[in-house]
Amino acid sequence: MKAAINHHKSNLAQMLDAIKQKKQELLAKVREGRAIRSSLEDIPGSAEEDKQQIAEVDAIQLEVLKAIQDVVDL
Repeated sequence: MKAAINHHKSNLAQMLDAIKQKKQELLAKVREGRAIRSSLEDIPGSAEEDKQQIAEVDAIQLEVLKAIQDVVDL
C-alpha cells in the first residue's frame, strides 16, 4: 500500500514538472509571437484602395483577353 502511494506521489511530481516545463515553453512562444507582432509594419492603404486596384487589374485582363480573341477570330 505504501509503495503504491509512493508510486503515485512520484508520478504526480513528474506530472507537475512536465506541466511547469510546458508552461515555460508556452510563455516563450507567447513572447516570441509578441516580438514578431511588434516588428510587423502597417501595410499602407485601405481595403477600399486594394479593391479599386484589383478592379483595375481585372479590367486590364479583360481588355487583353478581348484583344487576343479579336486576333484569333481573324
